[in-house]
Amino acid sequence: MTPRTPSRAARALLAVMSFMFLAASARARDEALLVGVSEYPALGEDYQLRGPRNDVMLMKEVLVQRGLDPAHVRILADGVAGAGLPTRAVILGALDDLAKRLGEGDRLYLHLSGHASQQPNGPHDTDHEPDGQDEVFLPRDITGWDAKEGRIENGIVDDELGVLIDRLVAKGVFVWMVADTCTAGTIVRGAPPNQVRYRGIAAAVLGVPTASGGADGAGQSLDTWQAGSFNVDVPAPTGAARGGANQDAGSAGGYVAFYAARAGESEPEDQAPDARWYGLLTRRLGEALAASHQAARPTSYRRLGERIRQGYTDRQAPNPLFDGPGLDAPVLGSATHGAVEPALQWPIIKKTYPAGLHIPVGRLAQIGPGSRLALLAKPDDATAQALGIAEVGSAQDLSAELRTIAADGKPALETGAIPADAYARLVHQAIDFEVRVARPALPAEADAAERAAAERIERLAAQPVAEGIRLRWVAPGEAAEIRLGFTPHDSAQRLVDEGTAAGRTALLWVAQGDGGIRCDGPQRTISIGLDRPSAELGTTLADTLQRIAKVLNLNRVAERLASASAGEKLKVDLRIRPKGSDDDCDRGAKPLMPDGIATPSIGDRACLDIENVGEAPMDINIFFVDGRYGIHPVHPSGEEGPMTLEPGHSMATVRRRFEADTLGQEQLIVIAIEHSPQRQPLDLGFLAQPTLPPTRSGETRAADGTGLIGLFEAAGFGIGGTRGGLDPLNRRASVSIYRWRLDGREAVQ
Repeated sequence: MTPRTPSRAARALLAVMSFMFLAASARARDEALLVGVSEYPALGEDYQLRGPRNDVMLMKEVLVQRGLDPAHVRILADGVAGAGLPTRAVILGALDDLAKRLGEGDRLYLHLSGHASQQPNGPHDTDHEPDGQDEVFLPRDITGWDAKEGRIENGIVDDELGVLIDRLVAKGVFVWMVADTCTAGTIVRGAPPNQVRYRGIAAAVLGVPTASGGADGAGQSLDTWQAGSFNVDVPAPTGAARGGANQDAGSAGGYVAFYAARAGESEPEDQAPDARWYGLLTRRLGEALAASHQAARPTSYRRLGERIRQGYTDRQAPNPLFDGPGLDAPVLGSATHGAVEPALQWPIIKKTYPAGLHIPVGRLAQIGPGSRLALLAKPDDATAQALGIAEVGSAQDLSAELRTIAADGKPALETGAIPADAYARLVHQAIDFEVRVARPALPAEADAAERAAAERIERLAAQPVAEGIRLRWVAPGEAAEIRLGFTPHDSAQRLVDEGTAAGRTALLWVAQGDGGIRCDGPQRTISIGLDRPSAELGTTLADTLQRIAKVLNLNRVAERLASASAGEKLKVDLRIRPKGSDDDCDRGAKPLMPDGIATPSIGDRACLDIENVGEAPMDINIFFVDGRYGIHPVHPSGEEGPMTLEPGHSMATVRRRFEADTLGQEQLIVIAIEHSPQRQPLDLGFLAQPTLPPTRSGETRAADGTGLIGLFEAAGFGIGGTRGGLDPLNRRASVSIYRWRLDGREAVQ
């Protein structure tokens, strides 16, 4: 049959439709509004921040790398050349302008870095919060509580942002908002004033009244947490014009939000290797975006959130929140082609100043010193055809310097022997097991026990703790995974009067991550009594640091393996069954996803089932890590040691009741490695260690000397020394990590 030729009218109509389609495609664009408030003229020195101005510059660099036009990235930040000041009027004006200009198919990235607080719901609020409080982002020109207007003067209420964002979504714009701020934090800090800064200001500081008329926070105990995270409530998009929960690349309208913390958590600023301070969420977001940029397949916001959580393994709080109906949409700037995960490789850049070889990727993509790359003449060459091997000598956030080395039977190449269009392919990704420990700030009124402890800590800092655990001691205010602190003297008498802290006034606190100290309660910070000989104190502290560092490094390794292994070899299903319900875990049990943080109650049960869906037998090791750094092997068969699970087989491994033995963040780590017929099932049980008590009084255990190095050597990943690595193409391992947070609540039947 001969196809019919379209009529002249039909051809004209098709031409018009094609023009309209091309015009719509041409006008669709990505824009970004980056807001960073570091300086607050109306507030004291303790409330000035260092990170927001760095946040916006980092995000601009990352977004431009992902393809955004620099002309479409607007910055409102103090201390940034050429940027507008982040005042209330300027911020709202910029959002109003975007709501007028952007339309169907456009995408907007909105980044807010700075302080936030809370205020009571206003009389004209149409959307009252359950707790009676509005979250308020604080621009540069906030002053304090305006009793006449009933609001923080010049603050931007979450409802105002919600209205503007909803206007954009209603027009078909996809909005991604990142709020790197929270509303408050702990009263007691483990770091000295003017060092680590926390985002979020207690309402009392701004003079905001409570429901009883007094200043918020009056009379609170030492370890009280103010109310929670900055959160903007935006109605879920509805209808075809606003997209759905699973929007594809062509969907119109949508919304997703990333928040720095959840209710009851504070967020510290984080110090990067270049000594600059950033918001913790911004820094981890930059790392996740840089790592995902190399993938040829689209990256979803949900998957990006998983990557971000991998960067929080060195701390128990905060826990970022990812929300919105667009979580499964492709991330701004994602590639939309290809169905095969590509090799991790980059073009080699030859620089004359500074001279040397460079690649356009660095620390943000976890390419750091010690990582090795194969040098290829062509990007599609096999790794075996490599001209030579290079190692990363130094790395910045988005670049790394290479040095050629003699390895894998190949000599070290001269720079001139490397073609101008050569590529570098990652073959060994370094894992640095270094753990930073911040020294305690010695108070001016320190007593003899505290001065003796400080001297002992200095001696301890000069010697290694254990094989495989490398500590780097830093100043009190620098970024650290572990932070030491003495009890504030203005709080010491209150601790004795309240009968807390085991009745001691002389304690050394050992806090993780942000340095917040809880002096009392079931989740109180680990402490060491100072009423002991100096040598005994040093031994106890060294053992405590080793055990905490071991958990931190186990998390690092597990997270890296979880992200490096391509394809699932195990189907792991963890469910939480409420207390008092049927024993059948398939009924009434809620699934826990690896990218989530569950909040079970005491008495609930965890039900874990594992199925080998791969083609090879797998040696399975399971570890329960409690809230006080205990590592406990879980034996699937009831007998000690691991077990081998054959392909197509499954097992019900864990039926565990949640108890109040330890509180805080806990986790279950499932490590599976292909079984070798030439050996017994791989047993990683040597990683076990007992739970730390709340206050240590001198008891220690002998160091096992294995650390995490033994784990990888036993697993055959070829690691030695204090820096290890793994082959990013390794397919032998499958790792699943599940986390939850216990706060001591009893389950309600």
